[in-house]
Amino acid sequence: MSPRRLDRSLRVVAAGFGALAVLVLVGGLLIPLETVSLTQRATHLSTTRPSGVGSNAPTPESFGNALTRPLRPSLVDAPPVADTARTSPGPAVSAEQMKLVGTVGESVAMIQGPKGQIVLVEVGDDLEGMLVTAIRERMVELQQGNRVIRLEKPKSPAPLDAEISAR
Repeated sequence: MSPRRLDRSLRVVAAGFGALAVLVLVGGLLIPLETVSLTQRATHLSTTRPSGVGSNAPTPESFGNALTRPLRPSLVDAPPVADTARTSPGPAVSAEQMKLVGTVGESVAMIQGPKGQIVLVEVGDDLEGMLVTAIRERMVELQQGNRVIRLEKPKSPAPLDAEISAR
């Protein structure tokens, strides 16, 4: 198609849209829409007034302290301290009987108990009557009463290759 024919075709289409727009405007002025008065429309609107005198909707007072309770526990508070009265009575385990196997970052520690079992603990957990208060790389702090106990992972021995090459 040549540019001259394309230009002529576009002008014809534009003229057609212009004529259609004029027809819509004239039709809107000559043929008015059906109008509804405000009083007729108001009968169909819903109201917020109660339908009866004895409304059975609950009052704010009936909710009690449900409105004052927090929606979720606080995320920034320190972990709760274990109540020593609630800990289960059992044979006393000393920290010397426990061994730190390792830590995963500063969130989880693996501790080997006196019977050889390995337990995963987090800060705030109760471990044989001791509260886990801190976990750091290669170290865990436990609290038993007023006493603070530190379990440290011993440094691993040097590899055999290093010992042989040092001779």
